[in-house]
Amino acid sequence: MRQYRLIPILNIKINEEMNIGFIGTGKISSSVVEAICTSKLTDYRIFLSPRNRERSVALENKYGPVKRMTSNQEVLDRSLIVFFALKPDVYKDIISDLEFRNDHIVASLIPYMIYHFTRQHLEA
Repeated sequence: MRQYRLIPILNIKINEEMNIGFIGTGKISSSVVEAICTSKLTDYRIFLSPRNRERSVALENKYGPVKRMTSNQEVLDRSLIVFFALKPDVYKDIISDLEFRNDHIVASLIPYMIYHFTRQHLEA
């Protein structure tokens, strides 16, 4: 039996704007971005990866706090909380090229994400 630990990221108190990044901009990410932007949350910015240009541009045009970045690394550099929403077959290649900070809060929306692979790159 798998065990999961939930982290209440919306209870995190941050002294400045909450910067949230999304690597991958498909149906799941788009839904989460829409939910955040139509919620009662305030003082946040959302940074989207350049994947799926059509969706990321549409979200950027629809919501003021949403910005499409030119690279996945730029999303990481501007964000404290980072959501990964990639297909499992491209996940390893994309995460391998990224440089994480110690303060990043990483959440996965990826089915069957390989935990040990992710942890290895976060701790590097």
